Amino acid sequence: MNDTDFYTTNIASYTTYYYRVKTVNGDCNAYSNVDSVTTGLIYCRPFYLFFCSSSPIDDVLLQGEASVIDNSNSGCSPDEFGNFTNMSATVNAGGTYALSVAPPDTVSFVLMYIQAWGDWNHDGDFDDANETLLPTYTEMAPVFNGTLTIPVDAAGGDTRIRIRVWNQSSGGQVLPCGQRLVGEGEDYTLLVQPLSTPTGGGAMRQGMYLFPDPVTDRLHVGFGDMIPTTVHIMDARGRMVRSIAVNGTADLVVDVSALPQGMYLLYGSDGRSKSSQRFVKE
Repeated sequence: MNDTDFYTTNIASYTTYYYRVKTVNGDCNAYSNVDSVTTGLIYCRPFYLFFCSSSPIDDVLLQGEASVIDNSNSGCSPDEFGNFTNMSATVNAGGTYALSVAPPDTVSFVLMYIQAWGDWNHDGDFDDANETLLPTYTEMAPVFNGTLTIPVDAAGGDTRIRIRVWNQSSGGQVLPCGQRLVGEGEDYTLLVQPLSTPTGGGAMRQGMYLFPDPVTDRLHVGFGDMIPTTVHIMDARGRMVRSIAVNGTADLVVDVSALPQGMYLLYGSDGRSKSSQRFVKE
């Protein structure tokens, strides 16, 4: 029997895909049983045509509320993309925070641009209207010193941000996932403390809240006036590990005793609002 591998790249976050197979070179004309795969958070990667040795992000300093992302002397990452999402800082929705980004050489530096993005609604992309953080791409001269403002409606929990620098010879505006000639991209995590956000009628909507945290066996989930149809548990790497139907209840008890110890994210949406909260399984 010969094996054939199937690869697909056009997939979305938080989506269940169903597959079945059928032979094309045999007598059997029936399809196989259906199997399914449910995705967690999936992020694109930025690409560059040339090695970033002359134009990497070498130092990133982001001051949070009571914690700091301090990534110094990181050099040129493999494939010109550094996944530093294990480094995080706590921020408040609506807050403004200082960001500094520097190249390794501030004397004979190459002229560079910089832009940053944040996935505030946790949907696996940086394409929404408020997710481009700098008003416009900015010239590094040679160090970028600026601020990032967290949207007031940012969802709570671990949130990925992306920083990209690129050689000015590549041109101006760049996308979070587009290709450039020379530069580097780096991702980090902000732990967002959310605010209640108004609906179209001006009323305030309360998202999810969890207790106890840390938890050993039974996690209690309260929904306020934002009750999703389903909640999803993601591990620290963004992989979906469980989906639980809510069935209209305002208080849900989830058995997490079988989960390995570690940090998780509980995510849900009612079609109008999204809410997420992290918890620790002991």
